[in-house]
Amino acid sequence: MASDQDTLRASDLLGRNIIDGSGRPRGHIVDIVADGHERGHLEVTAVLATAGPWGRLLGYERDEVRGPWIIEVLARRVLRRHVKRVPWSQVRFAED
Repeated sequence: MASDQDTLRASDLLGRNIIDGSGRPRGHIVDIVADGHERGHLEVTAVLATAGPWGRLLGYERDEVRGPWIIEVLARRVLRRHVKRVPWSQVRFAED
């Protein structure tokens, strides 16, 4: 993890395994959701996690992205089906 407690890099999070409150695996982090902060900094608000295989299709795994119908259908069936949005307050890292 980052040495400065206020600084977090995407590389510190991506690929890390997370668990739920009971210690059960929730998958590994595949994307980060951040919102702008009033001081100009980004604040992590959630992560996307999956236990299954992960691939990127130019953002088509995200609900707000629309594109050619065939790519949208493939993204929904293959990439989105196991992806869970986990609020940052609920993220617990598994011991690696």
